[in-house]
Amino acid sequence: NRTTVEAFGLRRKDSDSQVLGTHENAIRILGLSHDGKTLVSGGDDNLIKLWKIGQQKPTPSNYEQNVLRGHGSWIRGASFSSNNQALFSGGYDREIRFWNLNSKRNKIVIQSESQTVACEVSPKGDRLVTTTEDGKAKVWDTKTGKELALLQDGHRFLSTTAVVTPDGGTMFTAAGDNTVRVWDYRTGIETKTINNTGLRSLMSLSRDGRRIATGESGEDAIRIFDVQTGKLIQRLTPETQVMSGNDQSVGITTIALSDDGSYVIAGDSYGNCFLWEIENQRLVANWRGHFTAVVSVNFTSGKVS
Repeated sequence: NRTTVEAFGLRRKDSDSQVLGTHENAIRILGLSHDGKTLVSGGDDNLIKLWKIGQQKPTPSNYEQNVLRGHGSWIRGASFSSNNQALFSGGYDREIRFWNLNSKRNKIVIQSESQTVACEVSPKGDRLVTTTEDGKAKVWDTKTGKELALLQDGHRFLSTTAVVTPDGGTMFTAAGDNTVRVWDYRTGIETKTINNTGLRSLMSLSRDGRRIATGESGEDAIRIFDVQTGKLIQRLTPETQVMSGNDQSVGITTIALSDDGSYVIAGDSYGNCFLWEIENQRLVANWRGHFTAVVSVNFTSGKVS
């Protein structure tokens, strides 16, 4: 399992990358602050680490900014507040922690009924969504830690991803039942089901809220859906030779859309990261820096040049 955090420049078509640092055990999640200057990582060493990535001339010694300690088991979710002053995290210790990044201390600790597998803060910063291993999704008030809604109907299997539209009105959850469910964020009512999204429960929402991308293995590994209609609008089938250098089927392990939904970046089970222009189905770049499965990717900016 991979224990290093790496950064790739999207303006370069080569395989150069910068190793930011390491965890003692496997890294499971990555997330970016809204100003694009801080990266958060968490993993099986029970630690949350913050990395400075907005520097002109960084050196390896000053990448690592802070280490947040407190979780008693594996980290599976972390998300910044809208003003980047707080961080929300969850994991297998059945605790959801609200961190004040100025004092590096917990503001609130919530005891959960099940292990947290993902968490996401709403664009307005007033709500936190968590998904847990018992198949439930919950909405929390980020100021008080009060539970506001419980979403437990819909998916037949474990829901591991939740994202909220920029206006804060709609939430999407993905699960291993080959569906993405659409919810009214305020009432907790399911409003739509998008089918044939894959069994890996991988999903990303463009910042403009118009498109979602899902990841799968084999043919049509990347699927792009229109949010309003729920219809599939693009399929991206990677050539195995390009992707991994062998004739085995490619398994997408992580995915992210650019802000405007025109590009998608993904990682696979062989350590590749690759960038597509969606409209023309053009593979823009393919980076090979990892030697095992890539577990998380993200854009620092929505514009790709």
